Amino acid sequence: MKTKIVLSGLWAFVFMIFILFSLTNCEKDDSPKDTTNYFTDEYYNLDDNLIPSGWQFTEVLPDVNLINGRLTAQIVDSEGYIGRDGIVPPGTTKMKFEWDGSLQNSYWGMLTQLQIDFNTNEYFTISAQLAGVNNSISNRIYILYYQGTTRSVFFEKSIVPINDNYHFIVELLPTSIIFSASNISYGTTYFNESSNIPANFNFSFNNVNSIKYKVITTTDNNCWLDNISVNVIP
Repeated sequence: MKTKIVLSGLWAFVFMIFILFSLTNCEKDDSPKDTTNYFTDEYYNLDDNLIPSGWQFTEVLPDVNLINGRLTAQIVDSEGYIGRDGIVPPGTTKMKFEWDGSLQNSYWGMLTQLQIDFNTNEYFTISAQLAGVNNSISNRIYILYYQGTTRSVFFEKSIVPINDNYHFIVELLPTSIIFSASNISYGTTYFNESSNIPANFNFSFNNVNSIKYKVITTTDNNCWLDNISVNVIP
């Protein structure tokens, strides 16, 4: 009788182990994961002075650094950016890029810029620039298209030089680019402009493969950017 009880308990124990093993295998997901490097909705305030995961920092000309929670180009003659590679998700109808930045007096020029690269050796630059005192030629916003080293102007317009800090927005659509800025302190609109993408450019979100947030300065004042964000809209 004692032996029978022991054997019954042993079989019960084996049965419990079998059930646990079966449940574990049922919960395990061996299906392949999508590891495509898609652009997603992202926001970074840069407060920790660290490059966001998956992004890169490039110093084109010294002295550019992440300091005081901002990407800052320091005088004299410095340029740099943070950016990331990626693929635009299928079905995307618009991409929206935002950042805070400074535009201050700089005799030889200061620039805040977004660059959008394509896998066809082409890219857009969307820029706001101040340079010199009341110099209408240099105080401008630009939307430029580069094919290799060949530059084409999609849009340019003079702006009144107002030294301040601004919130910049670029909206990239299938047929146009919208570029706007508002004063951070007062919320007033600094500029709000739209440019059509020429039909012969054959723009496609499928060709976008990199984005870069840039700061450039020459003399007189540092140039910084902060609070970068990317939004992908289906």
